[in-house]
Amino acid sequence: MKRRIAAFVIVPLLFASILVVSNASAGEPVKFRFHIANAFIQTGTGLPQTGAQAQADNGDIARVFGRGSFNASTGRAGGGGSFAHTDADGNLIGFGRWTTTGVMDFEPFGCGVAGDGTELPPNFCGGVLTLAVRLSGVNVTAGAAGLDGVLTITCLVGDSVEDIPPEAEEGITLDLPGAINFDDLVPTDGGLTLFVARDL
Repeated sequence: MKRRIAAFVIVPLLFASILVVSNASAGEPVKFRFHIANAFIQTGTGLPQTGAQAQADNGDIARVFGRGSFNASTGRAGGGGSFAHTDADGNLIGFGRWTTTGVMDFEPFGCGVAGDGTELPPNFCGGVLTLAVRLSGVNVTAGAAGLDGVLTITCLVGDSVEDIPPEAEEGITLDLPGAINFDDLVPTDGGLTLFVARDL
């Protein structure tokens, strides 16, 4: 969430299209839309979004795109996207779609300020969102497959720079218990993330 900031500030019409203001809402937001390396981010930043990436211990890479919404108070979530699994040499192992089935945890950092101190719209927010997900796809050698997993999305925006943990990195991790754990987040301008508050 660094190079994209200036580009977002330059596109006010894009902000207007998603800025939600609710006089009935008070305190911290609980309803959000999430974006993972999707067209919304690419349009706002001008940076090609090639997928948020995470790496497993064996060098395999998961590449994830997506969008959806969640309620941090109730744990309800909807949405999903696509994924691809490649080996360390870039050979395709599997691909398909993922959907979220609920919020496991959400640690908010706040809203309105990027990690480099750039001011953002007040409903652009950050934090760490952990989602329960279902993957449905194809393994290129074994055929159709379905797996349950845990997708963690990190976005470096907060109420202030000090509210963003210095060790945090922007992107995703994906754990598929019993199969593979892509637990090494790979930060990249092609895999940016964002949470947009719907009740500010």
